Amino acid sequence: MGRTWTTLVLTCLAVVVVAADPTFEVSPGGLKVRIPDGGGYTLIGFHFSVNKPLPGVAAGDYAVDMTTKTGNEFVYTWPEVVLKPGDTVNYWYLYLQNGLGHNVLGKSWTYDCNHVIHKRSCRRLSSRPGDDYNHSQTNHPRYNDSHRPCPDDTEGPGEGDGFVDSSQCTSFPCLIFEDNFDFINHRVWQHEITAGGGGNWEFQYYTNNRTNSYTKDGVLYIKPATIWMLPTQNVYGNWPASGEIDIMESRGNRNYHNQQGVSVGVDSVGSTLHFGADYFTNQWPKAHAEKFYVDDEEILRVDPGPDGFWKFSGLDETTYDNPWREGSRMAPFDQEVRMLTG
Repeated sequence: MGRTWTTLVLTCLAVVVVAADPTFEVSPGGLKVRIPDGGGYTLIGFHFSVNKPLPGVAAGDYAVDMTTKTGNEFVYTWPEVVLKPGDTVNYWYLYLQNGLGHNVLGKSWTYDCNHVIHKRSCRRLSSRPGDDYNHSQTNHPRYNDSHRPCPDDTEGPGEGDGFVDSSQCTSFPCLIFEDNFDFINHRVWQHEITAGGGGNWEFQYYTNNRTNSYTKDGVLYIKPATIWMLPTQNVYGNWPASGEIDIMESRGNRNYHNQQGVSVGVDSVGSTLHFGADYFTNQWPKAHAEKFYVDDEEILRVDPGPDGFWKFSGLDETTYDNPWREGSRMAPFDQEVRMLTG
């Protein structure tokens, strides 16, 4: 009787998952990065520098750990990062997948005008609340997270963008920008949609709900909790070395009082300058004021004196590097800024 031989062939299948490249988006709201979940991702640690080498796993000028997703993507926005065409973002990131860490190193991305957020069809909207606008903000192609401005809204500074030629100005103050708010000009203004907390982990939500911001009869109506300014370029370094000007900030709480019984809620307004060598040396208490009303009254004036803000800060140059040593006495508040409301 013959024998029958059975051969068992074992095949080892190796599954290699290649991480997808991030998607970068540039807008007046800053630099946004999106990284798709490759399956089982629980954390993205993203590090980058602009126009500077970033070897290996160096920390980078900017870094964030992302642990929550929007849809199937990890998304984060740096409002303080303003790129010019030709700027290069050098980056690397770590992702945790099914409990294992993986590094994606030595990557770079160069900004050109094709990466501005304006790649969808659009239709013009009324500037009045309730007109031609679905208040479910995620449903409208103009105002979802990757909206495309209409053709007359897509270009940079030029005719119709509100900027004024001030080259002939001979005395201070000089008009450099004007907007009469006959409509909300999306070449200049953009709604930022985020629940990120503004870097201080506040319980706040930025929306594009047109009952909160609209124009009527040449008047801009807006219901902000904050009006503030950041530098267009971080000339003197990362926040707060390049400064921040808080024109007004107010909590949204009603009937909210501190331990002394003073109302510090919706009817209290604060104005602040932020400046310092780094995050830990922010000297904002030296340039802060709170009032219950602001109309027609100056509530904060900060004069650093002839020696500038470094002397005014009281920081010791033997311990900290003076980021403003090459600036004017008004440094860091001697650079171009952009205004934000929220």
